[in-house]
Amino acid sequence: MTGVDEDQRFAELLARSSLGSPAARELRERTTPSKAHEVRMIANLQHEIATGDPESADRAAAGGHQVTERATGGASEPRGDGPSFFVSYARPPGSPSRDDPSPIGELVQDLNFEIGQHVRQGTRQVRPGVSDREIPIGDNWRRFISHMLAEAHVLIALVSTPYLDSDWCGKEWAVFSRRAVHARPPLSPETSAILPVVWVPVPQDRRHAVVQRLQYTNERMPGSYARDGLLALSRQAGKRDSYHQVVNQLARRVSDLLMYTTVEPGRMVDVETAPSAFHQSKPNWDCVTFLESKAQG
Repeated sequence: MTGVDEDQRFAELLARSSLGSPAARELRERTTPSKAHEVRMIANLQHEIATGDPESADRAAAGGHQVTERATGGASEPRGDGPSFFVSYARPPGSPSRDDPSPIGELVQDLNFEIGQHVRQGTRQVRPGVSDREIPIGDNWRRFISHMLAEAHVLIALVSTPYLDSDWCGKEWAVFSRRAVHARPPLSPETSAILPVVWVPVPQDRRHAVVQRLQYTNERMPGSYARDGLLALSRQAGKRDSYHQVVNQLARRVSDLLMYTTVEPGRMVDVETAPSAFHQSKPNWDCVTFLESKAQG
């Protein structure tokens, strides 16, 4: 089939397509990834307009990325429009600048390597996870973080006392947590896309409720992780094996989230104007400034 014929066939199928129809299924199976993405966008838009949900229709028209699930359930292709994860962390006073080598950069690199080993074969390659160290010189760093909070699939929160004391980190957590997460078996319907990490252990009475409700360890992680924290494991030569055990388990969890959840894109928020999840019992979103109508890919 020539390119012209293929485009004509694409147009014919598109004219007949709707969610779940044979035509839509053929489009998803036979078109290139870029066309398949376009089909999903248009199909979602048609569906949302038909169901009378203008906000959803606006999201699709504005370029919000939707993932069409397989009818049989199970793992889907990891979304490729946003990074696999974004690392949220607090920099204690007197710490090195983000341009200096740090355990944060090492963790991002190690996680990306491990995730590449665990995401199941046959799926399209996911974008690497990032932290604020990846902000190009001269870029608007607040806008970069806003974009990551709206598009990253997982928020990895490096929990420490400075993190829980940080108004900014509480805002990052609050902004990301507004995004809807749709989980499929074997994951629980209550699955969160926020992954708390014991960066530096925090006394029980200092842990905020929104952090405490999320599980942060499992039986495959060494006891030294909860006792000493991942930062200490990364710095002590004798505990490097324990560090890699924890990173391996974190990467497995991120991989599961990539394969078995759909995390809806969020609106790009001026994080400075957002409420803090750690410092407000009932966050007020009435005064939040949105940078644009919807996050763009």
